[in-house]
Parts: sequence; C-alpha cells; structure tokens
Amino acid sequence: MPSTTSPEARTLQSAFNAINACDGTGFLEHLTPDAETVILPTSLGMVNFPPERVAQHITEQKHFSKPFVMKLTRIIETNESVPTIVAQAVSDGKSQAGTVWHNEYMFIIEFAPRKGDELPKIKKWTEFLDALRITKYMEEEAKKGTDDVAKILSAYSEA
Repeated sequence: MPSTTSPEARTLQSAFNAINACDGTGFLEHLTPDAETVILPTSLGMVNFPPERVAQHITEQKHFSKPFVMKLTRIIETNESVPTIVAQAVSDGKSQAGTVWHNEYMFIIEFAPRKGDELPKIKKWTEFLDALRITKYMEEEAKKGTDDVAKILSAYSEA
C-alpha cells in the first residue's frame, strides 16, 4: 500500500493479511475488545457470533482449503464521524476434496477513534457473502462426502 494510504485502510489490509495467513490471533489484534462481527445474508444461517469464533474459523481455514486467498479489490473511505470503510473483495481456494472456492464480498468496516500513532482498531466488521456461491460449494462438498461442510457450518453455528 502507498505511504499515503489512511491508517484505517492499512488496518484493513493488515487484517486481510492475517486472514490469508490463517492467523486468527493476528486477526483479533485488529479488533477492539468489544468488537462486533456480523455475517450476512441471514439466509445462510450464519449467526452473529463473537470475534473469537471468527478467529477460530480463520485459523481452521488452513485445514480444509489449500490455499485460501482473499484479496481487496476496492476500498471506499467515508468522511463520517465514525471512520468507516466500504470494501469489495474476492477469495479463491480449493478444498481438500478438490472443490473450487470462489466468493465475492462486500464489507462495511467501522473503526474506533485513533489513539496517537497506533493504527486504529476495528469496532464493527460487517461481511456480506455471495449466498449462491456458498450454497453451491456446500452442495458440491456434500456430494464428495467430506466433513468440511460440517466444520464450516459448526464454526458459524451457535454453541
């Protein structure tokens, strides 16, 4: 990223780097202690759950996708009182069973106020997934008889 990139955009890129490294702990370091994570659409049955569960899923990604790469394709920063980024991204990967993964995302990322020279922390992560692509991926994995679908769904279900 260019040195002129905002601190919020640098935080977001660093969070994506943690996702691509399947580093759930590294991802959590970008969030405030009271951060909220929201996964949409609700029709997928993915409930809103604590960031720790998101981090667990990020870490487990390395076990059922080789490799998993998420790339930011567009970032729009707002001038609202709460620093906010709207971002578009794509991801690609392949399951252990060989099912190709490709998804498109929209994110609304809200940040806590900056503290000195530190990069700002994310206080709300709202992620919109392509429901049709996820459904097709899950169906293909189920046909292959893998337990990857169960692992993914359990990561996104309520305890």
